Amino acid sequence: SSGSTSGSSSSSSSSNSSSSSSSSSSSSSTNSSSSDSNSTSNNSTKDTSKEKVADKKNEAEQQKEPQEETVKSEPQKEASNEVSKETNEATKKVIKDTNSRVLKNSAKKVDFKVIINGNLTDLKDDILEENGRTMLPLRSIANALNVQIEYNAEDKVAIIEKDGLRIEFPLGYNVAIVNGKEIQIDSSDKEVRSIVSNGRTYLPVRFIAEQLGLEIGFNDGTISINNK
Repeated sequence: SSGSTSGSSSSSSSSNSSSSSSSSSSSSSTNSSSSDSNSTSNNSTKDTSKEKVADKKNEAEQQKEPQEETVKSEPQKEASNEVSKETNEATKKVIKDTNSRVLKNSAKKVDFKVIINGNLTDLKDDILEENGRTMLPLRSIANALNVQIEYNAEDKVAIIEKDGLRIEFPLGYNVAIVNGKEIQIDSSDKEVRSIVSNGRTYLPVRFIAEQLGLEIGFNDGTISINNK
């Protein structure tokens, strides 16, 4: 009887141990499964967050595109402000009717300094003198004053525009065409005309100043030109 009780007790202990082990294993398996489930859920959440961030970036890039198109279209505005090379009918008439173009000249280089709006300016081209007139290179002066200038090679006409004023200079003639009206370059001397030297158009500095509304002064070998 004593032996039977001992055997029963041992069997019960073994059964409890097995049950405990099974419970522990089941609990561990459940925890592991729960952990995997949480991990999968977290990964899914992260992927969704990344997709949202990517969508927001794409939206932001799409919003930027119209701005780039606006920037690219700006240069077209500059083209519309260019000086037309087409000469005025009055200029064509002068060239056709008078046929008195004289390109030869006896101009000599003079050593003058030029100050434009208070700044000593290197014109890059020589300053000339002919028949007592100081002649300045038209393009250099126009560039220094930010005045638009063009050249019609077919008619040999220099053209400048400023504040609604258009002046055409048929090279080798003693007149200029100002807004369609013919004006003599030097009212006191018909022999004074525009000349060409080293591929540059030259005009009397005083005439340039008068037509562009500039103030001009001479002092000890220095020419001062200022906007009024």
